[in-house]
Amino acid sequence: LVWTADAEYILALSSGFTPDPDTTGFVFYGGSTAVDVSYLGSGCVGHAMPEPAFEVHWNGSGGRLRFFFEADGGADTTMVVRTPGGQWWCADDSWGTVHPTIEFGSAADGTYRVWIGAFASGGAGSGTFSVTELSGVHP
Repeated sequence: LVWTADAEYILALSSGFTPDPDTTGFVFYGGSTAVDVSYLGSGCVGHAMPEPAFEVHWNGSGGRLRFFFEADGGADTTMVVRTPGGQWWCADDSWGTVHPTIEFGSAADGTYRVWIGAFASGGAGSGTFSVTELSGVHP
């Protein structure tokens, strides 16, 4: 994945943002140029476009930050996040669904880059990306 590439969507959020969750619909994922993300480490599965879908600029004073994605039609999707510190986090199914969630309990301020992928090679579609600080908001 090309973490230095421009993201399709850019969000700037601070602690206490409204509305919460912040949602962006019609996010496209996967496709013919998607790459296998398993090289990022254990727990990383699926295929994502080389460029990040989102760049989230976060100023949250170390609070909770949760990202999740819900694909249209209930498709099985995955997520990869590169933290401001350069760590890679990956997710597949969460909360008893096929929708990925990544949560940082004490999120560092800075830029988070987010990729949405298809579980299956060649899979593609669209859906809604959500960002929340609230513990009860999830897929």
